[in-house]
Amino acid sequence: MTEIDNLTTIEELPVTINVSMTSSRERFKMSIDSSNTVKSLKQKIIRERELPRNSHLRLIHQGQLLEDNQKICDTGIRNEGSLHCVFSQFGNNRNNEGEEEEEERIDIEAIPVGFDRLLMYGFTHFEVEQFRSQFRSSYMRTVEPYPTTETERKEIEDEWVDGLIDLEYMNNDIGVEQQRSIIRRTITEQHQQFSLATSQNGTDYDLFFGAVLGFLLGIVVLFFMWEGLPKKRKLGIILGVVFNICIALLYTIFRTK
Repeated sequence: MTEIDNLTTIEELPVTINVSMTSSRERFKMSIDSSNTVKSLKQKIIRERELPRNSHLRLIHQGQLLEDNQKICDTGIRNEGSLHCVFSQFGNNRNNEGEEEEEERIDIEAIPVGFDRLLMYGFTHFEVEQFRSQFRSSYMRTVEPYPTTETERKEIEDEWVDGLIDLEYMNNDIGVEQQRSIIRRTITEQHQQFSLATSQNGTDYDLFFGAVLGFLLGIVVLFFMWEGLPKKRKLGIILGVVFNICIALLYTIFRTK
């Protein structure tokens, strides 16, 4: 099979997309061939969700408005990825083009991303910031390469929230309070798991800090600062001690010459 055939095969693979309606808390899955266009996806949503024929849909992925002529495989959407869908209907008296563009820009900017999506499920801004702080202090420290911009951090949050919001629960009429309870419990459990893993294994900072301690304090650090340390900090200490010993040996050798 040639390289062109391989590319064609990849483009024709079907993908399942999680679609979130911004006008409600409705979430649903939509399967479509990745070779199809965004316009085809819009038409499928209107048809399968039985929306009015004059519906106007705008699909947003990671803060970017998708163009109708884009192929799904060119949008960066992965299998089981997420899209936000802004729904509106054409009226008899439509605004001029400039007003429509301004309204579209405001709609896109107003779409919550990352943990801000939890505001749609009744959480307060204070709770969302608490969840974000816990997430960034535990899980995000383990992401490689580490996200350096707020946009990258929000994208990672978005991916994690996709797995957090269970479609089965969100589409069943179980009540807002029970939905909040499920989400809160899941976040708490995940945070505890991340914190435990981080405290046991450590981070790259622990590796660096351990190496500095091992080099400056030498072998004595193995006797006084070992118990209860993360694995990476222990490794860093050993590397630092070894480097310290090597420097001492080299100094002794050159001094005796």
